[in-house]
Amino acid sequence: MKELHTIKIKNMKKFTKEGKEVIVVKEIEGGFLTKGVYNYWDEENEEEAETINETIVFYAELFETAPTEKYADVVSKLKKVADDIRYQINDLKEVRDNEKSLIQKVSKFPIVQQLVDYITGNFLFVLYLNTLEQIPKAQAYLSPYIAMAHTKCEGYWLYRLRNDNYFASDDIKLLTFKTQEELNTYSKKLLIERLESAKFNYNRSSNLKDILTKIHYTCKIKDDTDVLAAFDKKLKEFQKEDKIERETKLKKEVEELDNKRKELELLSQSI
Repeated sequence: MKELHTIKIKNMKKFTKEGKEVIVVKEIEGGFLTKGVYNYWDEENEEEAETINETIVFYAELFETAPTEKYADVVSKLKKVADDIRYQINDLKEVRDNEKSLIQKVSKFPIVQQLVDYITGNFLFVLYLNTLEQIPKAQAYLSPYIAMAHTKCEGYWLYRLRNDNYFASDDIKLLTFKTQEELNTYSKKLLIERLESAKFNYNRSSNLKDILTKIHYTCKIKDDTDVLAAFDKKLKEFQKEDKIERETKLKKEVEELDNKRKELELLSQSI
């Protein structure tokens, strides 16, 4: 019988053709005696560790590095994961594009942003539109029930509902603002618009001043130069219209008196 030539190789790692990792115990003529190597998670040290199966297994052929076949399944799985990730990225891009498009559309309607800011509490001031009362967020009554409205003449506003069971509101139109500057700018804009759109009423010529007297004391823009300029301009228009109205009325009274005089003259001639 031919004697086997053996060579001891301690703790030498090699790989089978299937890609399995082993420790070579002995290299003998015709092959290798090995022990299997297995990986596991060491919870105590929180790291990946190795353990060796003490069963001796013979392999005729071993490799210094793992053959490509070992990774075929892994590569296939990784490709699938990569494809899934690409699909998810595409989906996220589509969602992002849709959100961007939606944001662009919503930005055309400030009332929608107003509603979002109110619900999320993303504001510092509340403005009551009727009186232009300015209220810090901490002092404002914030109902959990809110609705929005928009009309061609008055624009948009929010209003608080009394509860969620029926459509009843407190009739206070309001808007929210993030800074004092934004609040004052909008309040000024509203006040000037109200002054410019005021209608002259001969029998109630004080309605222009009423617009200013109705403004709440918390609104500090009544003395703004642009507001005063708008008031003065409208006042001059009212004074001009008032003069025309008075002249027209006086002319009509004179005509009526003249007609009565003519009637009296005709009556006296007939007697």
